[in-house]
Amino acid sequence: MSVEEKKLAKKLRLLDAAYELFGSKGVNLTAIDEVVRLAGVAKGTFYLYFKDKYDLLDQMILIKSERIFAAAMETAQQKREAFSLSAADTTVSFTEELLRSLSVDRALVSLLQRNLPSFQALVLAGENGVLKAPAERLVELFETCAETREDAKKMLYIYISLLGSVCCDSILTGAPYSVEALKPQLFSVIRHMFSKEPTEP
Repeated sequence: MSVEEKKLAKKLRLLDAAYELFGSKGVNLTAIDEVVRLAGVAKGTFYLYFKDKYDLLDQMILIKSERIFAAAMETAQQKREAFSLSAADTTVSFTEELLRSLSVDRALVSLLQRNLPSFQALVLAGENGVLKAPAERLVELFETCAETREDAKKMLYIYISLLGSVCCDSILTGAPYSVEALKPQLFSVIRHMFSKEPTEP
């Protein structure tokens, strides 16, 4: 194993350990000492990769969620091309795929729910390479009905807030409604976001 591979393996062990601890105990109740002990690395190694446990949290959420977001967007894009879906229906398809994947990763949903403002800021900043591609694609979809790109970004913010506040509760507790029970109304709200016709040049 090369030096770079060893470094990556240590970083991944730290991320996996934090994922387990943050999911079971919460971020505030988890000490860095516990993370490094579970990961089997020296404490100094932690600071080679992360500034503090909140930096670790941000990186972990981005890496874990990127796989789900990217796969959901790829599926939605394939359906759009195959069935000539509108921007609204493509976003609904993306949402359905996202919810399906999140429903089987409750630990990630719990972390997203507890840290939604931080996650929103990271997505909307558009600077992080991990989530940049799916976030940019959503902005492009919203641009089909927004007057400006800034308006499309605001729509993305509303969309993330909607999913975060409504769907996380439904996935984690099934209360007051299950995700399946909410889907018709949720998809209706998403389609309504696209109801404004684009301005003709």
